Amino acid sequence: MIVAANPVISGITLHEWVGGIVGVLFVLHMVLNWGWVWTTLMRFLRRIRMTSRLNLAVDVALFVSAVAVTLSGVLVIPGFASYLGLTITPVWFTLHLASSNLTIIFLIVHTVLHTDWIFKTIREAFAPRPQVWLRTDHEVRRIPRSQLPANNRHLRL
Repeated sequence: MIVAANPVISGITLHEWVGGIVGVLFVLHMVLNWGWVWTTLMRFLRRIRMTSRLNLAVDVALFVSAVAVTLSGVLVIPGFASYLGLTITPVWFTLHLASSNLTIIFLIVHTVLHTDWIFKTIREAFAPRPQVWLRTDHEVRRIPRSQLPANNRHLRL
């Protein structure tokens, strides 16, 4: 991805495709986590943990820089800019370069701040599921707890 971020190395076509895919993934990530963003934003002025305030500040900065890199990236595409009736000026290239560098920095900080959550989620995804012994009138067998009938999941078997 870092190679694709540099159009001199990857070529402009790969740079544009990867940029578009990353943009879609960014929007998907924001939609999936919008509940946290909204809740934290509403509680921002109240007493909340400093780490939540820092996370929100980094997320807002990441959002602004990602929007800037996406819009400026679209506006430096020659065919698209001319379709909109715009001329490509050095300002758009400068904005695109600066906002892309800021986006990378904020993305690294965002990832570092969420490292514990990332590793916890990975551990839980690959952790073995607990199994229980189920005895019926006809057989005794070992099954995952999640397959117990809903009214028996509270049992310690």
